[in-house]
Amino acid sequence: MCNFIKDDLAKVGIRCTPTPVEFNTLITNLREDFQYESILLGLQSGVPPDPGMGQNVWRSSGLTHYWNIKQPKPETAAEAEIDKLMSENVATIDTTIRHKTWNRIQDLVNQQAFVIWLPTLEVKVPVRNRFGNLHPTVIPHRILWNIDQVYVKSHAQPA
Repeated sequence: MCNFIKDDLAKVGIRCTPTPVEFNTLITNLREDFQYESILLGLQSGVPPDPGMGQNVWRSSGLTHYWNIKQPKPETAAEAEIDKLMSENVATIDTTIRHKTWNRIQDLVNQQAFVIWLPTLEVKVPVRNRFGNLHPTVIPHRILWNIDQVYVKSHAQPA
């Protein structure tokens, strides 16, 4: 994996020296001593995935706000807007508002390049055709993220 990333970054003019470390060392480097220039991490979510489960990453005061940890307040206008949008997102159950605020948060994160998303693998999940409303995803719990909307199709009994 490290050589793959190193080779891909070299194609766009970025030199790097990947250095794998034990997980606890990585977390200490990330949160305490800041002994890194960049870190490769995955962001996971709960089931079902919900932006509110990632507030520690997206809010400027979050302990895993990777691009500027332990800020007493937002340092950029984009971070302040993300904080405001996250508050709006978790304060309502209105899915229209939640989708709108989450889409705007993602736009800001991408525009500011706070994180650089790496491609994910295509995942194929075998499932019987008697289930409806399945929408597999690369997020762990590949088919359970919308379990509240999955149903079993009824089959007509032969006469």
